[in-house]
Amino acid sequence: MATPRKTLQLLAYLVLHRDAAVTRDYLSYLLYPDDEEESARAKMRATLYDLQRALPAVPERNWLVVDGTSVRWNPDAAVLLDVDEFEAALADPERLEEAVALYALGRLVAQARRELDYPRAIGHAKRLLEMDPLREDVARRLIALRYEAGDGAGALREYERFERHVRDELGTEPMPETSSLRETIARGDPVEGEPEPHRTERSRVSARAGLPFVGRDEEMTALLDGWSRAARGSGGIAFVGGEPGIGKSRLVTEFAREVDERGGRVLLGATGFPEAMPYQAIVEALRSALPLVASLRLERIWLAVLGTLLPELTARIVDLAPPPPIDPAQEQVRLFGALQRTLAALARPRPLLLLLEDLHWAEEATIAALTFLSARLALAPIFIVATYREDEAARHHALRRARHEAGVAGIARTLSVRPLSVSDIEDLARIMRAFEPESAAALHASSAGNPLLLGHLIEDREHRPAEGSTIRSLVAERLERLGDDARTVAEIAALVGQRFPRDVVRNVGGWPEAAFAKSLDELVDRRFVHEASGRGEFDYA
Repeated sequence: MATPRKTLQLLAYLVLHRDAAVTRDYLSYLLYPDDEEESARAKMRATLYDLQRALPAVPERNWLVVDGTSVRWNPDAAVLLDVDEFEAALADPERLEEAVALYALGRLVAQARRELDYPRAIGHAKRLLEMDPLREDVARRLIALRYEAGDGAGALREYERFERHVRDELGTEPMPETSSLRETIARGDPVEGEPEPHRTERSRVSARAGLPFVGRDEEMTALLDGWSRAARGSGGIAFVGGEPGIGKSRLVTEFAREVDERGGRVLLGATGFPEAMPYQAIVEALRSALPLVASLRLERIWLAVLGTLLPELTARIVDLAPPPPIDPAQEQVRLFGALQRTLAALARPRPLLLLLEDLHWAEEATIAALTFLSARLALAPIFIVATYREDEAARHHALRRARHEAGVAGIARTLSVRPLSVSDIEDLARIMRAFEPESAAALHASSAGNPLLLGHLIEDREHRPAEGSTIRSLVAERLERLGDDARTVAEIAALVGQRFPRDVVRNVGGWPEAAFAKSLDELVDRRFVHEASGRGEFDYA
């Protein structure tokens, strides 16, 4: 039957999210992201009225439960969906072939990506794109997969291929999200925290690449619950803590990928040591999506204020004058207001995940911005996830105060990432085929379930850390195995900072080029440093 306006989209969304009510405001922004607030609400009311008229008339049966603030599918109105069959097939390993028949290639891409089997993930993504060459979300996933597999040039060629296809078929340019991904890769920056390029043979998965993702069902469920609430218009914040090497970054990376696959918008930023600038993690997150930020329909005053944090923005927006001067005491409040409006605008078309890593290194200004933003999330489709090391966020650290205030406001949850269990390590053995499941208990005892230690144990059969080793003792053991020159290079580099210019370290040590290159290669091979391409003067990290 003919359905006016966007009734089909509204019906699909309500049925697929029938486990809870959805706010009218969120549905308004979801269906009419380019309209002004009042116009979007008016169109939403008309669409809801049309949908109620279009649904079959059944005596004593209401398909929808509607009140002044929210809408939901009636829990008593049973429905049969092929999507449910699709999910059931995915949950059963014996029915994966059936799931493929139900268009499960997207989930197979995600599974292969979690297992670090990039050739298989790329193959599935290519098949998806062959079926629908204009699926831009799939194109982005394929580009990111090639980059994560260590093929940066191939990732850029994949972008160029898709760009030509979009121009030829639609006469338009790729979406700002896709352009942002291309710029991120060109700079050599991480894509949603991906592991470094690595060997892709499954039998030789190394600690450098990380381990296949296992054993985080409880933590992932908690994060996805927070995301689901935010996607329905009730934003929040999650603080994810744990010891070094326990897998915080890997957890939130996999969570970010799941959000992206569910249609969310993901921004990622991290704090360095020491923090390179005020608001570093937030600035990095916005910079990673610069084409998208530049395309927002914000008042120019707020774009001008944002330009004080992102100078690159002024090069993208014609005649963007500096913001008018105000009382210095009010400058921070105005800046926070600009950040809030920017995030809200980014979240209107699609719910937003803002992922901020390593906030134990953040200074007061960054934490103040986080506190300001988190206090205004209750009615926004925005979910913030902040990671930190529990042992480095001391009792009086500003991050602890921010966490407490968000908890009092009822919008925060705190997760402490636990060690892997013996059964988790047995799962790794089945996926990796690099060691026998029978050795899982011994590996667990030696690593205490710490994934970073575990990865080194699996990879380094010749030099096994002693039982009860810590990250610090593991680093000390590996330092002892370095040559004298390589150890001196590492010491000088550490004094320079987390990221360092190659020539500065060489000049301080006074080495000839050949000798220095040999020592630096040793540090790279032993994974003490890695190349930081695209980071300006800072060649290594």
